[in-house]
Amino acid sequence: MSPWVKLDEAFWRNRKIRRAWKAGRSPLGLYLLGLCYANDQLTDGLIDPEWIDDQVPNGRERAHLIAVLVDLALWEPKSGGFQVKDYFDYNPSRADVLAKRKADSERKRSGFRTESNWNPDGIQTSVPDPNPKEKEIPKERERRSGRRIGGPSHDEANEAGLSWAAIKAERQRPHLGEQDDG
Repeated sequence: MSPWVKLDEAFWRNRKIRRAWKAGRSPLGLYLLGLCYANDQLTDGLIDPEWIDDQVPNGRERAHLIAVLVDLALWEPKSGGFQVKDYFDYNPSRADVLAKRKADSERKRSGFRTESNWNPDGIQTSVPDPNPKEKEIPKERERRSGRRIGGPSHDEANEAGLSWAAIKAERQRPHLGEQDDG
């Protein structure tokens, strides 16, 4: 699956989220960090107390933030930590993520071609051009023709006091010694 935490676009309108925001920015920040942690570590939404200790070393502040998140029903106390409420409404389970990764790996190992540029181990690689000589490199074309490809630089346009379009049009007009086929 994707390495992204999923939030509803109406996240900001949620009553609990708005209350967390009003309680201070820190509870909401810890909530969002917790979502990222749970997704990254595939914990199925379980937040490890040791992880919380690392994020908020101050015991009094940590207790306050946890209390706010629990009071607002964003986190629920659970054996081994705190469960992000409604985590599975937007995020896949650990089992689903691992099954998808395995299926993707097997598909890629089988040689089934896709437009993906990820290798079977899930590492993104660059995809080499199968026909590099068929494509002309703009700089090479520019060197051979003696004419610059593309428009002027921003500085050139400013110095000339002209718009980019005016300078480009000037460059495309035939110059002395060039034939006009028209």
